[in-house]
Amino acid sequence: MVLLAAYNTLLARLSGQEDIIVGSPIAGRPHKDLEPILGMFVNTLAIRTEPKGDKRFTDYLAEVRQAALEAYEHQDYPFEELVERLGVQRDTSRNPLFDVMFVLQNMERESLNLNELHLTQAAGTSHKTAKFDATLYAAEGSDGSISFDFEFNTDIYQKQTIEKWLSYFTRILTKVIEDQTISLGDIHVLDNAETNRVIYQFNQTKSDYPRHETISRLFERQAEETPDARAVVYDGQILTYRELNERANRIAAALRSNGVGPESVVALLTGRTTELASGILGILKAGGAYLPIGDDVPRERAEWMLKDCKADILLQSDKLDGLPLSGKRLFIEDIQTKAGLSSENPEPLGGPESLAYMIYTSGSTGAPKGVMIEQRSVIRLVKNSNYIDFTPEDRLLFTSSLGFDVTTFEIFGPLLNGASLYVSDQETYLDSDVLETFIQQNGITTLWLTSSLFNHLSEQNEHVFSGLSRLIIGGEALSPSHVNRVRNALPHLSVWNGYGPTENTTFSTCFLIEQSYDHSIPIGRPVGNSTAYIINSRGTPQPIGVIGELCTGGDGVARGYFGRPELTEEKFVPNPFVPGERMYRTGDLARWLPDGTIEYAGRMDDQVKIRGYRVELGEIEAALRSLDGVKEAAVSVRTGQSGNKELIAYMSLQADMDTEKVRSSLSKQLPNYMVPAYMMELEKLPLTPNGKLDRKNLPEPELALQTAYTAPRNELEEQLSVIWQEVLGTKQVGIENSFFELGGDSIKALQVAARLGRYGWKMTASDLFRHPSIKELAPLIRKAERVIDQRPVEGDIPWTPVQHWFLSQRMENRNHFNQSVMMFSSDALHKQPLKQALEHLVIHHDALRITVSSENESIRQINHGIQKDELYSLDIWDLSETDTWEREIEDEVAALQQRMDIEKGPLLKAGWFKTRSGDYLFITVHHLAVDGVSWRILLEDLSAAYTQAVKGQPVQLPPKTDSFKQYAVRLSEYAKSSKLMREEEYWRFIEEETAAELPYEKPQYQTGADSVRQTVSFTLTEEETSVLLQQVNRAYHTDTQDILLTAAALALRDWTGGGRLRIAMEGHGREHIMPELDISRTVGWFTSMYPVLIDLNTAGAELGTAVKTVKDTLGRIPDKGIGYGILKYMTPSEQKTIRFRQAPEISFNYLGQFNDTEDQHTFSLSGLASGHDITPTWQREQAVEMSAMAAQHKLHFSLSYPPSRFRKETMEQLLQTLQQYLRDIMAHCTGKEEAEKTVSDFSSKTLTSDDLDSIASFVEEL
Repeated sequence: MVLLAAYNTLLARLSGQEDIIVGSPIAGRPHKDLEPILGMFVNTLAIRTEPKGDKRFTDYLAEVRQAALEAYEHQDYPFEELVERLGVQRDTSRNPLFDVMFVLQNMERESLNLNELHLTQAAGTSHKTAKFDATLYAAEGSDGSISFDFEFNTDIYQKQTIEKWLSYFTRILTKVIEDQTISLGDIHVLDNAETNRVIYQFNQTKSDYPRHETISRLFERQAEETPDARAVVYDGQILTYRELNERANRIAAALRSNGVGPESVVALLTGRTTELASGILGILKAGGAYLPIGDDVPRERAEWMLKDCKADILLQSDKLDGLPLSGKRLFIEDIQTKAGLSSENPEPLGGPESLAYMIYTSGSTGAPKGVMIEQRSVIRLVKNSNYIDFTPEDRLLFTSSLGFDVTTFEIFGPLLNGASLYVSDQETYLDSDVLETFIQQNGITTLWLTSSLFNHLSEQNEHVFSGLSRLIIGGEALSPSHVNRVRNALPHLSVWNGYGPTENTTFSTCFLIEQSYDHSIPIGRPVGNSTAYIINSRGTPQPIGVIGELCTGGDGVARGYFGRPELTEEKFVPNPFVPGERMYRTGDLARWLPDGTIEYAGRMDDQVKIRGYRVELGEIEAALRSLDGVKEAAVSVRTGQSGNKELIAYMSLQADMDTEKVRSSLSKQLPNYMVPAYMMELEKLPLTPNGKLDRKNLPEPELALQTAYTAPRNELEEQLSVIWQEVLGTKQVGIENSFFELGGDSIKALQVAARLGRYGWKMTASDLFRHPSIKELAPLIRKAERVIDQRPVEGDIPWTPVQHWFLSQRMENRNHFNQSVMMFSSDALHKQPLKQALEHLVIHHDALRITVSSENESIRQINHGIQKDELYSLDIWDLSETDTWEREIEDEVAALQQRMDIEKGPLLKAGWFKTRSGDYLFITVHHLAVDGVSWRILLEDLSAAYTQAVKGQPVQLPPKTDSFKQYAVRLSEYAKSSKLMREEEYWRFIEEETAAELPYEKPQYQTGADSVRQTVSFTLTEEETSVLLQQVNRAYHTDTQDILLTAAALALRDWTGGGRLRIAMEGHGREHIMPELDISRTVGWFTSMYPVLIDLNTAGAELGTAVKTVKDTLGRIPDKGIGYGILKYMTPSEQKTIRFRQAPEISFNYLGQFNDTEDQHTFSLSGLASGHDITPTWQREQAVEMSAMAAQHKLHFSLSYPPSRFRKETMEQLLQTLQQYLRDIMAHCTGKEEAEKTVSDFSSKTLTSDDLDSIASFVEEL
């Protein structure tokens, strides 16, 4: 009995369970008469006892004795029948009822002598297979000793583990021999060596840090050391350490004048702006403690917090709505402009033991509890610690909510170590593509994320963190699969697992993840000047590998809970291992690993972690029961498909209540992360026989669609449906489906809001909680009021597709790739107004200040500010006295074009030529910064600016639209979008189909010979041009490009002999693929390039069929071809499967009409020679280039070709054929009496020309 009681005590300590079943064999010969009979009588007894830690050993021994005696009385009952009667579910990998055995060997082992034959027990007859996970054999020796053998399953346990357990077992026996009344939980099973390891060696974290300082003094010293370094950056606004310190000093002065001092709690309400940092530092400098209130906290909860902590001052940003407060309200922005407030460092008040901040966490009674953190605890977190070392070169992006305790690390980590804190809108870090771009462009080195958000982002794009040096993940248990995927993709990235409750100041332990894990990632070792202990319910240290409650100690332990002395006494207990100190009982289960790291094993209670926030299920249940119409409520948690924890609410409701009304009401009381993702209405909640809630029988939420599909009715509903599909990972979303029934939660609601914002719409996550269907939500969505920043743009610009194409071209001189214009003014120009106009032009249009930088085999384009030494160049020549001025202008213009330097800049060069007939103004801009549409904008603004300057008026140009940089950044994000990836199949077909090849007439003898070009051309008369532009298009609802391309395609068909032609085309590239951007007046190179496959095999001699074929072919191209270049040059290779072939041999480009540019008041276009825009060393991709434009009321069509491959006569004949086809098509179209619609005039994507003909014939028959 004693051995069995000790064995059960060991099993309870190792497993953490207090309900133990042990198997034990019984001889099965209860009567003396059965002893001499041969046969198998052995049966197995299942002995169940409860070795609870608070029981005295003598009491427990009595229980074991009683249980054993009762089992002996029923030893005849067959074990197999017992299993059947209990209905235990069988599992071939386990034994029913129990996995451990205890065997007491007390058989007589006497030697026998038979007629000189001596019989003894044979050696080496033990079996090699363990029948159970663990079996303890005890055998009584003839000398009164007891020997023990431990049989174990080697698939589960290692030999050294079992040896350790045996030492624990013998120590238990020793302890109970010494004191039979000892409580089971008080038995210390560790020897001195292991005790020393888990209590002292694993907690050797002492290190020097400024423990006697305050946060304010440390920040002031940093501001003195690096006054001009960047402290906080938000949306282009930069605060240096000096500026931030001065702002905080003014806030401190204002607060002190209102009575704030040590231990005063000041509520802080700001958004994600620079006011966040200045507000926190200002409160601390005043001597007070801050209570952070996020702008997403429900009003009722915020009011409760303010009342509970007795905060009578609210410091807030005027950008946010305030909260009802009986005390005083101060606005951060007003303080900065108020006269008489000192910006000098105030006299220090308080010390390291002073209260720094209060943060409210979820409470099981239904009310949150305020955790009080002192200044020393914060300093220990970020100064001279043993996990993250901040340097002045580090840049951390702030990602947590204001009411989340990780803000302590995110704000003070950088600011007390000379690094930079970057603050952004939530939308930046909720979308993986936007976040990746932000990290790359701003040089972010450090990032903290909750495990849930990390999982979401890494699922969207595992390379999102490629620009970081280190990433800390925490708040809840990490998903090994997500971490493994990111580490494999980004081996350079240091990934940390950060663990810690609010009550121990953010981080208690940290772990650098340096290998892949299958099941659980350790939470690491205690951080500097912190300790960790794993104990049982009686406070006794647990052995290595054994689960117990994790307790944390050291300098990070909080003061306690505000106004909750009983709870403080319960959770903050004296540290039995360090006299005079306290430790915090986390309620988390964990175990020591042999290397001194800790593995998290869950919770002891109903507390869970949702998105990193600690949530008490009892608080949610209390909030649910408080709602009118809710009769009963229970909340549970489950792990969702993405590996994140999800809340489920079960409710019994009155007739007039439903789940969506509950969700709407609950979202007004609780933060979004506490509102259950799933809500199930039950007729009644399941109960146990004792009348308690039976949580095990609560049903799983039904995730299947319960609502019939109803299609979107307008563009906004369609946009919402697409966003929901992307965020929720579903194939179809109707306007009446519930977001939360489809698997939505609070973090996904934020992602929906973020993605809507990218399309120019605005909503809040709380809107979605109150109106969870698209039908209900759509009326609440409003257009975002965008105010485009008019300040000069600076910084690196991602390369756009056409710029990638430019970099891939073969040419000796990339500097000579320009676009230019020659203008004439009959009136003499004025120097100062002209310089003023050019300067305003370059300041206003940011792309004109681009240069290129080549460093370490990396090519970057940089947008400079307006402080650059030379914004533009203007050369002036007075040729009024020379007769050869035209030739001199031509020479000077050619030299000007040659002097372009994209690395030194500027990219705009102008030449002013004074002649007898008037003044000529030549402007050339490198193509990197300009295109055809840009020139229209530039010439209009140049004329306006010059006119204003001449009149002595201030130059005022129209407001800027979104910058070229912003466009390029968004294009980088669009390159990874699901919308673009849906085009891949179309472009794959275009790339893989065969097409006619050009009939070259001369072999290519040497590389580069094709760079020499010749041109043939024709021009339509003004009358013909007028017919083409104004009459021809009515016949088939075409545009001029359709007509010109049809003529070109027919001529090429006749020449090549092939009806399928692959032609490279260009577009202006300003398609409406990112509707939230306005680039209508943005200067830059936006041109799109894409191949078109035209099949004229079925057209024959029918000109109308040819026109319709070309028109419908162009109409089927997604977004007018802009996606091709994005896919080719910007979409990461791992996201696409398409293979791009060599560029087409033919190109066609219609440049449009340029007659409107002649209407400028000051300048008119001149036909004077303007030199060669492009270097003659450029080896063009297309052998035959066709281009057309309408200028000066005439259509000009030109064909460029390499004479090294084609004869001039052939090209002239080709152009003549094209011109004849054009005139024939014009005659055909103008002679057509009724207009005819084609396939591309209809929205159906499956309609064919044959279908349309059939419909037309049917209508005619009617």
